[in-house]
Amino acid sequence: MKIGNKEIGEKFPTYIIAEISINHMGNVDTAKKLIDVAAEAGADSIKFQKRHLPSLYSQEILDNPNKFEQGFQYIIPILKETELSEEAHIELKIHARMMGLEYLCTPFDIISAEFLSKINVKAYKIASCDLTNYEILEYIGWDRKPMILSTGMSSWAEITETVRRMKLAKLEFALLHCRSAYPVWPREVNLKMITKLKQFGVPVGYSGHDIGTTIPLVAASMGACIVEKHITLDRNQRGPDHKISLLPHELKILVRDIRIADQAMQDNERFLLRGEVLNRDVFRYKGKYPDRKEVLILKEPPGKWGMIARPNDLVKVMTFNPKVVEVRFTENDFQHGFVPQTYDAELVLHAPEYLGDRLFDLCSGNEQIRLESVRMAQGTISRAVFMKDYFKGIPKVVVHPGAMSMNTELRTDRLRNMLIRSVAQIDTRGLELLLENLPPYPWFFGGQWKGNFFMDADEIKEFCNETGYNICFDLSHAALYCNSTTWDISDYIKTVSAYIRHNHISDAYALDGEGVQIGDGDIDFGKVMPLLPDVTWVPEIWRGHLNGYAGFIEALNKIGRMYADINVFTE
Repeated sequence: MKIGNKEIGEKFPTYIIAEISINHMGNVDTAKKLIDVAAEAGADSIKFQKRHLPSLYSQEILDNPNKFEQGFQYIIPILKETELSEEAHIELKIHARMMGLEYLCTPFDIISAEFLSKINVKAYKIASCDLTNYEILEYIGWDRKPMILSTGMSSWAEITETVRRMKLAKLEFALLHCRSAYPVWPREVNLKMITKLKQFGVPVGYSGHDIGTTIPLVAASMGACIVEKHITLDRNQRGPDHKISLLPHELKILVRDIRIADQAMQDNERFLLRGEVLNRDVFRYKGKYPDRKEVLILKEPPGKWGMIARPNDLVKVMTFNPKVVEVRFTENDFQHGFVPQTYDAELVLHAPEYLGDRLFDLCSGNEQIRLESVRMAQGTISRAVFMKDYFKGIPKVVVHPGAMSMNTELRTDRLRNMLIRSVAQIDTRGLELLLENLPPYPWFFGGQWKGNFFMDADEIKEFCNETGYNICFDLSHAALYCNSTTWDISDYIKTVSAYIRHNHISDAYALDGEGVQIGDGDIDFGKVMPLLPDVTWVPEIWRGHLNGYAGFIEALNKIGRMYADINVFTE
């Protein structure tokens, strides 16, 4: 089966439909924004709904829905409010094609189906309520276009009969397992129906009314050739579909994960999860890593390059003669001493990210956590003061502002005020305190969190202008934030460049793939590196310190080779 230029079947990538339905609320501009969201996420198509309401409901119901059952009282005003004109659908079809998406639509009546045939849709989506509406199926069948049939609210006997009729008419079609409840709970989804539907020998997919991204991802992993999921800009809007719809960043995550699942389903593919890598290091080597092998840095890296060290690794790291060393502290590292020794390098200290089982958070509304974070930042500064005479220049101290949450979206104005309050309570003692820009979806304590502040370039610029503080620029964090928004990474860097005093350099992919090796992610280093100011920088590769700092050295070598003949950092 083929829709437009996309083949659909188990041998092909999952066909992802971003279902807009009536979540545009009758507004064409909102509908276009949702199309843009789907395109940015990497979906294959978007889908709308088309109704000729007088063909579906009596005039009395349309005029006076309050005289009838509660269901009519609820849905009729919403359908009347959200029904788009034929001209609007044509405009949206053109916009979808401009964005590289296939325009699909569900006709709920023959007049709507006739309109869709006139505008030459490449396929029809049949709603669950019409799986046994043989009149409309026969009418659409005359167009000889593929049909995607949802099977919600139908019995197995009804599904079997519809399949029999479709095959008898030699029509091309796919079946979507669906549960027509809003929402449907995991225990009720019954994804094993995907396997059962495959007995009909046609492409099988999943149309989800579940909450979140897990179930459609599992469906794709079970061989669903098509995954359809509702999207919205605001889950709090009126209407039946918003509450079970994905927000823009969630759609990006789903599309990314399905694409990964498509790759993982290949017969000869094998990859390690991040947790597996971590556990292998912990359990396989029993805490005893192989001896460090001498690895030469093939080319002198550009600019004021450096390396990251833990306090107990400082002496070893300094054998590579970096121009700057960034020492990473945990809250327990302060009890370890520093062996006085003079180094020909600048010093950066990175404050701990954890307070026991809580996150370091200068933005916290919990006063105890906020004050503990202030004290931890102050302790890091004190250690830097103690070490500064053994290094060149004035030490820099990097802190994470915080502002992370698991599920709740926090108010930016409150977070900003708390951060201003916190930095005002920190005595920098003549050192430079740098705030690090943060990622949108970081991983802490084995789970994914949500960033709420100090991610956007404009809000960082405004904060720095008001407070006089500067930043440690994390390229990977910035790229992930740009991937989750409409920011271009070059524009982002240009906006904050004047405030950058230290750089963390690594690659990134999608929305939460941070700290990956140079060249393994999505960042165009030839484009962004020349935009960075000529300040200190270190490669921040996840697990880069293992095996004799192999990850760090590989990153330094790659940057050295790529940019040996160009001016990488700006003056």
